[in-house]
Amino acid sequence: MNVTMNGPKGAGDRGEGLTFEISMRSWSEWAPKLMESSKDVLAAAFKVRYLAGRLAWLVLLAGLIVEGLLAARLWAQLTRQSLETWLMRSVFSATDFLISPFQDLEPSQSIRMTGVLEFATLVAMEVYLVAILGGLLFFFILSKLVNLAIFLAKLPSERPAPASAPPAAEVQRVA
Repeated sequence: MNVTMNGPKGAGDRGEGLTFEISMRSWSEWAPKLMESSKDVLAAAFKVRYLAGRLAWLVLLAGLIVEGLLAARLWAQLTRQSLETWLMRSVFSATDFLISPFQDLEPSQSIRMTGVLEFATLVAMEVYLVAILGGLLFFFILSKLVNLAIFLAKLPSERPAPASAPPAAEVQRVA
């Protein structure tokens, strides 16, 4: 089947116009081109799926470390642990940076660091937990979209060649 379309003629009907030709004779002509492009899509999709899986694990690991440090800070505050030990000093110095954006939420600064429930620590734990869950949800949705792209890219190679049209004598009209 060949289709030729002539575009609008130029000013003065000089016969100038755009000509488009679309030629599609059978599945066997354009299927190899489609399969080549689908191989490129498949290769890219597999790379994205691999990276999305690795990044999801990285987000989870970083989130567990952050939440663990904040939980250690909260535990140290509630149990009145001494800040003189190396471990408590390192936990507080590491988490000071993490809770600094939320320090303004507290109406007043406490005189001591232990034996006091710090509202900023609780808010930081919740905010980072929601961020971690959002990141994991993003990578989950991304992997599902990539799986869909892989499925769609595999379709042309699995699709059988179309059968030829039946002769006009065999076509019956239903009234």
